[in-house]
Amino acid sequence: MTNNWYLGEVLDDPRYRVADVDALAARGSRAFHEYVPIAPTRRDGAGRIYRRIPYGPLVDVFVLDMRSAKDPHTANLEPTTDGGVLGREQTAWLQRELTRSRATWKVIAADLPIGLLVPDGAAWEGIANGDDGRALGRELDMARVLSFLKAEEIRNHVWLTADVHYTAAHHYSPQRAATTDFDPFWEVRLRAPQRRRVRPEPPRRHLQSRGGLPAGSAPPERITVGGQPVRRRGPGGRPHRGSDGAAARRHRRRAVADDARPAPPLTAGPGCVPNDYTL
Repeated sequence: MTNNWYLGEVLDDPRYRVADVDALAARGSRAFHEYVPIAPTRRDGAGRIYRRIPYGPLVDVFVLDMRSAKDPHTANLEPTTDGGVLGREQTAWLQRELTRSRATWKVIAADLPIGLLVPDGAAWEGIANGDDGRALGRELDMARVLSFLKAEEIRNHVWLTADVHYTAAHHYSPQRAATTDFDPFWEVRLRAPQRRRVRPEPPRRHLQSRGGLPAGSAPPERITVGGQPVRRRGPGGRPHRGSDGAAARRHRRRAVADDARPAPPLTAGPGCVPNDYTL
């Protein structure tokens, strides 16, 4: 499956029977809207996904679409803007909705990072172009939005971005930039929710007897089902796991020892929450 794509692209990959990205994107958009419960946002049937989600007086979330209007991948050094990451219609909508918003916080959810370099071969797939000078290429589209926020004195805006698979927080300030017409802001980069495999929690000690079985229960050789004793051995004569085999006895001993040990405190590494759940 190709990852970095743009409308109008023709894939040079023999694994694809259909190489026209426009056709693939249309099919993907239909599958997305059929699978994900997003209410229609316009009546013309275009199926746009950029929208504003209000959360009371404190937060408005502005969900952007940085794929549908994106221009071809190049060196990203064009001196003039063509709306090649948001498109003119979406940019006008974003400016209008930001002006109307009365929420304390404006959270802008973007599917491409702002300052991170995302290559696509010799070209650039994201917004940034790696040039330390003034904004060029798709950076001009972002600079126009940031300048608008400053001119309209829209404060408390935070950008949540994605696309790369790690978490990070970046602060932008005009004092460290070549293009300076914007207010300082934060970009918080998120990754897809992931969970580590966690060892099952052993039974609590107060529910165990010395042998590791729940208090008051019978040992395995005395357990019956429908009046018949439970089969204690599997094919080949090996004990069933969890009956009276050596592996079961070791597990019971570890469970008792682990339960007697005090639980470690919850800690969080940089950019993570306890147990490595991403919220």
